[in-house]
Amino acid sequence: MRGRKMRWVVTALVALGVAFVALGGPATAKRFIDGGDIAPGTVGNRQIANGAVSLRKISRRARRALRGANGATGATGATGAQGPPGAAGARGPAGAYNFVDRTGAVVGQAFGYYAGIYPEVKIASGAVVLFDNDPTTANAVAAVTSLYYQQAACAGPAFVPPGLPPEMAVILNSPAAPGSQIWVADVSTAPQSFTAASVRTSSGCAASTTRLAGVFEAKTAGTVPAVVKPLQQVPVG
Repeated sequence: MRGRKMRWVVTALVALGVAFVALGGPATAKRFIDGGDIAPGTVGNRQIANGAVSLRKISRRARRALRGANGATGATGATGAQGPPGAAGARGPAGAYNFVDRTGAVVGQAFGYYAGIYPEVKIASGAVVLFDNDPTTANAVAAVTSLYYQQAACAGPAFVPPGLPPEMAVILNSPAAPGSQIWVADVSTAPQSFTAASVRTSSGCAASTTRLAGVFEAKTAGTVPAVVKPLQQVPVG
């Protein structure tokens, strides 16, 4: 009885083997086996071929876990070459000031202070007139008081003394009372160099032998304005 049972088992196994081969062998078996046929824990590291699993086949969570910790900060690199200097910005407008007298009347634009004391006022004609702040007079300060001529007897065009700002007032009257004539350099003319034959001052015309270089012809530029001293510098507007 036992021998008969054994022969039946052997016969069955042989039949299964023949069927296995007839159906395609391992290739067919592979087609019929899926993940549900593999018991958990039966496939380990030894059953997986080297390089068989690519990075795309693992989960994002697994990929994040593969990242190492950040390395230490590297040394600071060498300082780069200095860039070219930027273009200079536009200069802002200068603050504008006027000189006003004691009544608040505007005498003219503030040009500065001569010797840090005397107000220099640029009047409407463009001439710069000096004033003291003596409240007992309305006079200007006659800082420049002579005109030169190439001809004798103060004939022909007059020339202002050398070394003056072109807008500096030349006033022959002494004192330089309101209404006194003002001259300035006419820079539209060509500068001249010569030995003066005559000179005009508050005392009148006299002979001269003064050597002049690079002087301009004189032109009239209004008269000394009437003011009520003292003058005060105030911002425009």
